Amino acid sequence: MKILSIDSSGPILSLALINDEKINELSFSSSKENSEKLLSELKNLVHESGLRFHDIDGVSFGVGPGSFTGLRVASGIAYGIAYPHNIPIVGVSSLEAIAAKFSRSHTISCIDARMNQLYIAAYSKVSNKYNLHGEVEVCDPDDLPSYELYNPLIIGSGVSPYKTFLIKKYESLKPDFDEMNYPMAAIIGSMAKDKFQKKFDIKDAYPIYVRNKVAQTIHERNKK
Repeated sequence: MKILSIDSSGPILSLALINDEKINELSFSSSKENSEKLLSELKNLVHESGLRFHDIDGVSFGVGPGSFTGLRVASGIAYGIAYPHNIPIVGVSSLEAIAAKFSRSHTISCIDARMNQLYIAAYSKVSNKYNLHGEVEVCDPDDLPSYELYNPLIIGSGVSPYKTFLIKKYESLKPDFDEMNYPMAAIIGSMAKDKFQKKFDIKDAYPIYVRNKVAQTIHERNKK
């Protein structure tokens, strides 16, 4: 299966082409200049692999939460490729993808939401699936949600700026911390592999925003 994947939800922008078992991933630091060249880099990635867009079986992207502008960039590029070629499209939760990056039994994923807040969610891995504990939240660092997990990996762009608060809240869980930021396009593409429909559907092309209902979630859009 040939999957194109785009993620610009956080501090690392990344693109990936999964061609059966072969994975090519490119990454860039988050900036306006790099955001503007993602589409051309994606075209190069496809063409250098000897493929064309009509050879692609699915397009995936980091659906959020994350950078408002970044989410719009990724969903826009994914839509622009998938729609004219009738390629199915899948959005993958940025927080769940972070949890899947290192495949730990328990993970607390956190993303810097700016404005002195962070997006946070906890997951448990069961039979290669990631079960969400509670809800995805955006919260102040001194009002973090409580979780009943043992030895979770706390990871994501929210760790470095809010580590003091995370340690204070979760030290009883015996956590490990990872302050690195990683390219996520490849893991997002891998997670999307079994979720593609048979053809393009516009409802799958929307990003998900968490803070203050900036936009409706996919679930809410589908109810209309």
